[in-house]
Amino acid sequence: TLWGLCDMVRKDRPELRHWFDVLCQSISQMRGLIEDLLDASRIESDQFTLDIAEADPVHIIEEARDMMRAAAADKGIEIETHLPEDLPPIAVDAHKMVRVMGNLIENAIKFSHPGGVVDVRAELDGDELFVSVSDNGAGIPADQISRVFERFWAEKKTDRSGSGLGLTIAKGIVEAHGGRIWVRSAADEGSTITFTLPLSLKPEQT
Repeated sequence: TLWGLCDMVRKDRPELRHWFDVLCQSISQMRGLIEDLLDASRIESDQFTLDIAEADPVHIIEEARDMMRAAAADKGIEIETHLPEDLPPIAVDAHKMVRVMGNLIENAIKFSHPGGVVDVRAELDGDELFVSVSDNGAGIPADQISRVFERFWAEKKTDRSGSGLGLTIAKGIVEAHGGRIWVRSAADEGSTITFTLPLSLKPEQT
């Protein structure tokens, strides 16, 4: 694999370590961009499929959190999770839901001030699971909130790295599961993106 090759070069040719690290990172980013573009196209053309199975929502959230720890650490940001211990299994495509959580946490890191906190919470309400990701950034201007889930949207003050499709894809995946997603934001108070998932899919979604 690519990463295996990179590891071999690091060990055998230490003088090339830096350049291979840069190359591997660039290839990984390019692969992520291509995957984002393909998924966005599939969502828009109704060709997006789900591999549904029972999954532990706490495990999904914690896996995404762990994936984003390095990016958070680069800005001195803590990712805090507040998860009930008794959350039941949910019927989801776990791989895609990890991606949703990763996209939302990544977005919160971009918006957060250095040294801040990204807050992740989950709770049950009736037959739905509510999950929210909050940042402590400057907030999203009121005239931009309705555009947050559009393709390539980026608030001017934020880091523009990435495909610009993360929130678009998150919305598509959540809605494919029969859920809802929205954002609340206020100036100088940060933003919170919340989504819901039904505990079990409706018959037409299985």
